Amino acid sequence: NQIDFDLVVGSQKVEKITAYITATDEMLEDVEGVTSLIENKLTTKVRLALEQYVYDGDGISPNLEGIVTVAPVFAAGTFAGTVDNANNVDVLAVAQNQIELANCPMPTAIFMNPSDVTSLLLEKVGSTDKRYVERLQLIAGTLSFDGVPVIKSTMVPADTFLMGDFTKANVDFKKGFTVEIGYNADNFVKNFKTIRGEVRAVCYVEHNDRDCFVKGTFSTAKASLETP
Repeated sequence: NQIDFDLVVGSQKVEKITAYITATDEMLEDVEGVTSLIENKLTTKVRLALEQYVYDGDGISPNLEGIVTVAPVFAAGTFAGTVDNANNVDVLAVAQNQIELANCPMPTAIFMNPSDVTSLLLEKVGSTDKRYVERLQLIAGTLSFDGVPVIKSTMVPADTFLMGDFTKANVDFKKGFTVEIGYNADNFVKNFKTIRGEVRAVCYVEHNDRDCFVKGTFSTAKASLETP
């Protein structure tokens, strides 16, 4: 049988992610010292900014369009109003089901705020059953839910989560990390120089792959699952 499909033309802007630091002329004379400064400070700043944009950038220049911006919102579906004492574990289970119903691969990660991960670890089976939830496993310091790694990140606001197959999120670099040194404002008269590091990158999730992600707010999701 012949299977037809359409390719829809789309576009996504490449953006610059930039950070800079100011150093004295004397610091620049110390080659090892300035190299360490760039590697430990400047590259870290650029990397953190890039990670944040890839996570939740709004797509308005100079911001990249992040995964959270295009990910579908949690939907209780047939489980709405059917779960007694709904908790965060129930929310993750239904979110995973939402991805499976979209015929997407198994999620590769769940991003959560560190405080929510701690709460997840403290989750009990019930108010009278004090056993921990068995669907959560902590092996060699890595927490997983039904085999899906749970990633702690302060990029994620408290009470929210992002689950999905992160192989479907693409980050392409049009220009790798570069460093330039020059004058800014009154640098010259103060014997300073400004060191700027930047990358040019684009982040995109193809439209047909966006259902492979689910974002949500735990409190709102639990309320939608809870029995009346």
